[in-house]
Amino acid sequence: MKSLVRAALATVVGALVIGLFPTAAAAHSGDQAYVYLNVSTSLLGGQVEYPFGDVERIWGVDLGDDRDANVEAIDSVLPEMLAHVDEHFDIGADGVSWGVEFGDYLFLTDLFDVDGDYVIFPFDVDLPVAEVPQTLEVRFDPFFDEIANRDALLLIANDYNRGVFENEASELVAFEPGSEFQQVDLGESSRWQNFTTSIELGVDHIRTGPDHIFFVFVLLLPSVLVWSGLRWWAVEGF
Repeated sequence: MKSLVRAALATVVGALVIGLFPTAAAAHSGDQAYVYLNVSTSLLGGQVEYPFGDVERIWGVDLGDDRDANVEAIDSVLPEMLAHVDEHFDIGADGVSWGVEFGDYLFLTDLFDVDGDYVIFPFDVDLPVAEVPQTLEVRFDPFFDEIANRDALLLIANDYNRGVFENEASELVAFEPGSEFQQVDLGESSRWQNFTTSIELGVDHIRTGPDHIFFVFVLLLPSVLVWSGLRWWAVEGF
């Protein structure tokens, strides 16, 4: 019976140790713009990310560690930046570009503890079809005209139908001068991938929260202990 108790405690302690070291956001290069897509069966959105260095160079603002000062600087050129993002990003299918609506901007350091910072422009796509098609057509070419040897990347951040969630590092498509337009093949959707991804996401949700781990510990107690006579007793069986 003691071995059962030790096994339960070892499980909880191991989960706690893992939870103390959550996966950090993959480092951004600092000299590339990114577009991340969030894909579901009938919804499409994401975010465009511009590095601080390029923003300073193109719009002549000073950006540093002071968030309030950064907000003031970005607000001073925000209309021009939004126009630039809209001009250099298109998404659609079958030769038709879809409407894109951008939300309020934020900074990468608002989300992750990283060294280099980016201005993030979240967006939603006005999808004119009932379901997101498997193949998308994307143009993404920020700063290609202004800065020599510039390229950009597209990544699928979340696509639960295809088993992708919280992806920060695995790029899908690269854009560079001469290949600003790319076809993005999302791949076949799979109910099994959807199921396994949901399980993995649930496990990760538990792993990254100490309060969740202690809840699991409480659930494990009755499997090896029983409360009787104002104390816990080891049970005879599982």
